[in-house]
Amino acid sequence: MLSLLVKVIPLNMASALSPGILAVSVLLLGGKRQPVLRSLAFFLGTLVVGVIAVSAGFFLGQALSTGMKQGAASSVIDLILGVIFIVFGFKLFFAREINPSLKEYRHQLLTLFAGGLILSGTNFDALFLSFAAAKEVGGTPDIQMISRICLLVLNLIFFTLPVLLPLLAFIYFPRYAAGFFKKINQYALKYSRFMLSVLFIVFGVVLVLRGIR
Repeated sequence: MLSLLVKVIPLNMASALSPGILAVSVLLLGGKRQPVLRSLAFFLGTLVVGVIAVSAGFFLGQALSTGMKQGAASSVIDLILGVIFIVFGFKLFFAREINPSLKEYRHQLLTLFAGGLILSGTNFDALFLSFAAAKEVGGTPDIQMISRICLLVLNLIFFTLPVLLPLLAFIYFPRYAAGFFKKINQYALKYSRFMLSVLFIVFGVVLVLRGIR
């Protein structure tokens, strides 16, 4: 269990480093017309994408652990994921600084829900990280079901954290939330790609080595 936590917790934490999603959340909460409702609609779209990614990773991990754990299929999947992680890590490292141009959202709730689906569904770094963490949970034997559920829920919380945390902070601490998250977002925009690139490369190398073995 401890070795599994060492694998999945860093992946879960890194999946929360989504400055573009965080920026949209802050902008939505800074609006004058129903900021909580609009942010909630955006959160639900992100949540749907997270559930799909976590479920897919978990069931793939379970399928590989039941009869194919040491087989060619598992090795090939590890190799493919490892190469994707390494390539994506180098791409992030050499990419330009993340600086999304975002306009004020004044659309209907359904549009914001769709926006959450699209933005989170194309947020490939967080998707890969959550998927990989869920795959580790599903592919690790001799773990109680309650522990698996807790780890998957934790995965989902971290994936949605860039939307969930500003929303909760705005609800409970509306006077201080806007300024605080503006500073956090500026820091994330500047440094998150370097942290993510290192994590992608390291975990990619681990997957490649495991696939070769």
